[in-house]
Amino acid sequence: MKILPALLCSFFLTKFVNGKDNSSDFAREILPILSDKCFACHGPDTKKKDLVRLDLEELAKKDLGGYHAIDSNDLKESELLFRIAGEDDPMPPEDFGKSLSAKAKKLIADWVTSGAEYAQHWSFVAPSKGGVEPTGNPVDHFIARGLKRAGSGFAEEPNRATLARRASLILNGLPPEPEEVFELYGEDAKTAGTFAASCLNARRMAQRGVRNIQIFHRGWDSHGNLPSQHGSQCKDIDQACYALITDLKRLGMLDDTLVVWGGEFGRTNYCQGKLTRENYGRDHHPRAFTTWMAGGGVKPGITYGQSDQYGYNLTDRDGNVIKPNMDHWTEDTMHVHDLNATILHLLGIDHRKLTYRYQGRDFRLTDIHGHVVKDIIA
Repeated sequence: MKILPALLCSFFLTKFVNGKDNSSDFAREILPILSDKCFACHGPDTKKKDLVRLDLEELAKKDLGGYHAIDSNDLKESELLFRIAGEDDPMPPEDFGKSLSAKAKKLIADWVTSGAEYAQHWSFVAPSKGGVEPTGNPVDHFIARGLKRAGSGFAEEPNRATLARRASLILNGLPPEPEEVFELYGEDAKTAGTFAASCLNARRMAQRGVRNIQIFHRGWDSHGNLPSQHGSQCKDIDQACYALITDLKRLGMLDDTLVVWGGEFGRTNYCQGKLTRENYGRDHHPRAFTTWMAGGGVKPGITYGQSDQYGYNLTDRDGNVIKPNMDHWTEDTMHVHDLNATILHLLGIDHRKLTYRYQGRDFRLTDIHGHVVKDIIA
């Protein structure tokens, strides 16, 4: 499924590749495990002085009378490996209440057998440059290193003629658009850089398999000059958005293309700045805001949630003011975490499983919140 965000919503597509690497990062992967499972008895605060310390490298690798917790001379004979894998005298002990998962055991075993290198926590390490090659694009070098670790690499650089054909297909469209398409999007669609032209190019890119397309209207932030600018801005948005949805539906693309429209905030129902007939504005308002979606499995023709008659507070269906909490989902409300969870669900992604491991914790787009609002799903 493709996704076409409009205005100020931002989404990014990342391609993940899996590579094999038997080594483990001590500070990021091993230290959190040892701290949680082992340091109570084998760490800096232990009162059991007769037990080996695992928090300090010199103590973990010292001779314990014919054997070593970590044997630098024969890593595979390290007592630590036998203790975490053994059933007779396992570590941690069963009565400790914290057992090692199979994944944690494998991480520790890989770390030990690959050299058991200790490292300081990242917060104690002075920042340094990443050793980017002196020529070329640093971003390309960064991506290339990741591809190399995965046993892959960049595709061969296409020749100039191929690049020119690609640019023409994406930016100009081949074959040329018929006149009725420009009648649908408006005359502005013939002018590069306009919102209408961006919507038309978005449809062309979607036709060519682009998975994620983002469109901006940079003049939408209406803190002032509403009398002179709001009408023209609405004209820019309304016809082009209508045309994009109509065009996708006409081409049979709307069912597998999700269109998401939104701004950075709701707007206040009172004036920002001095109120005159010729000039006034509206400030950011986070309590109530509007987002609409079309296609891609969204139920058409419905409104979900409502505000009071002033557009200030959220209300239930009977008009009573409600103050939802993002920790607990409230019916007829849509927190931004709920919106992201629902969009990811429509794209076939479980927001609870889309995680990034950082400092011993799995982070996700919806943090620890997010509820899939199935009432808006067709």
